[in-house]
Amino acid sequence: GTLTYGKFDIVSISNIDSERIVDICSALEQGSIHPIAKAFQSTNHIKANKLVNHTGLGVEGEIDGAQYRLGNQKFIQHWCQDWHDQSIEPNALTLFLATESAIISRIVLQDRLRSETQSTIQNLRNAGFTVSLLTGDTKASALSVLCEEDFDAFITDQTPEDKWQWLSKKADLKRTIMVGDGLNDVPSLAGASTSIAMGQSSDLAKTHADALLLSNDISTIYQAILLAKKCQRIIKQNLFWAASYNGIMLPAALLGLIPPWSAAIGMAASSLLVVLNATRLSK
Repeated sequence: GTLTYGKFDIVSISNIDSERIVDICSALEQGSIHPIAKAFQSTNHIKANKLVNHTGLGVEGEIDGAQYRLGNQKFIQHWCQDWHDQSIEPNALTLFLATESAIISRIVLQDRLRSETQSTIQNLRNAGFTVSLLTGDTKASALSVLCEEDFDAFITDQTPEDKWQWLSKKADLKRTIMVGDGLNDVPSLAGASTSIAMGQSSDLAKTHADALLLSNDISTIYQAILLAKKCQRIIKQNLFWAASYNGIMLPAALLGLIPPWSAAIGMAASSLLVVLNATRLSK
């Protein structure tokens, strides 16, 4: 949802009764705003009870007296008694639907990388920024849309706590920008010195971020950084000019080296120059 469109399509379901599988997944994902939930659209409204969302792992709930889980390998393998080595699709996101006694289905979903993602990452790195990826997805899923060499750090299978622990240990935390969109990004967005939430982020992500993109165009972040740097340069230029002018002209006026009216006109001209210099930001 941050680097991709966050719109998952079902690629395959390892069960003949695929409609029933979608119905169960839809029931477990009911009420969820996660992009994965939108992939399971069902008109057969099965009722699920005792729903629990495990951030970064999956969801679980009770259907017709049976406890189900839908999530990644980490969420299922130590819970399901019938777990055995399951293949993970290398170029997609692999989920498992299971009860405590059996694996019911292996579901493969796929997302697409945003068109501006790679150019933005490259621009940031060319500008001297260290770009790191922290994701709750598996490495196989992340590599299906991203290239590990494009990042200085490529860290997968992260829980919300893992992300914050990694971020908090950074020596230059005060010079770090955290960008996220989901519930699993909330601790890091809240703790980072500067944080930005995507336009279609969860409500919690929006309220804990310092800034919010009005769209989901991630290239705006790079443009904002360039504008912030330009703004900082112009502020320094204006302060330097104002300090230099006052440091020279005011003592000269006090010593009678120039007439007061000349210093006053110069002061007005100096203010006008500062304003005109600042208007360069509007271009």
